[in-house]
Amino acid sequence: MREDDLKFLILGYRVHSGKTQRELADELGVPPDIVIAMENGTYRHPTRKLMEKIEDLIGEYEVQKRHFINIGRGYRLREMLGTEFKYFIQGLDRMKYVSRDELEGMDEPERYGTLGAVEMDAFEVLRAGKMS
Repeated sequence: MREDDLKFLILGYRVHSGKTQRELADELGVPPDIVIAMENGTYRHPTRKLMEKIEDLIGEYEVQKRHFINIGRGYRLREMLGTEFKYFIQGLDRMKYVSRDELEGMDEPERYGTLGAVEMDAFEVLRAGKMS
């Protein structure tokens, strides 16, 4: 797993499952600060026991892990862009043919997963959206 993947994996799982940081911490048997640190990427080397608990919750299949990572990436992208996010959606519509209507028809985790799977530079997509 890449260095940033853990933070996106934890966040994506939490968004997908609709859990709070406290609820996830309780399930993992750790203080909420650990979940927060993992989501922020400042807790990079969890113990083997904690990783086993994470894998028990998330599952062992790479496709499932990639799905949660994409959800986490999409969620962070939305946070990072803030009010500019609407231009990102317009640019994505223009460059990748993912329509705004299609995205709005998805539930939140699916929408974030779609956005997180985009393999394009976010600022190029944002620029294209501002030009449209």
